[in-house]
Amino acid sequence: MQDILTLGGINEEQIAEIGQWIERNHCESETDLSPLREEFPNLVFTLCSEDDLGFHEPFRTFSFFDLHLAAHSVSGCSSLTQYVEGCSGLVIALHEE
Repeated sequence: MQDILTLGGINEEQIAEIGQWIERNHCESETDLSPLREEFPNLVFTLCSEDDLGFHEPFRTFSFFDLHLAAHSVSGCSSLTQYVEGCSGLVIALHEE
């Protein structure tokens, strides 16, 4: 039984474009992510430090952040995933210097 919400309706190409946009605009704050939240209202965007995630393999790596896929269940819990099909959010994990 699968209880994952697939609200995002996003594909791998869009994820790559979002990552490139974050890199190009050097987004490092919640405010910087506002345009993405407007463009993709069904996706949850979370900004954190890479240290907050421990040893999870990122979906994509960029110059100053890692991009992880998040899946949200109907119970309200979130987990990291490698499956685009179950992705309902993106975690932007900023690299520590």
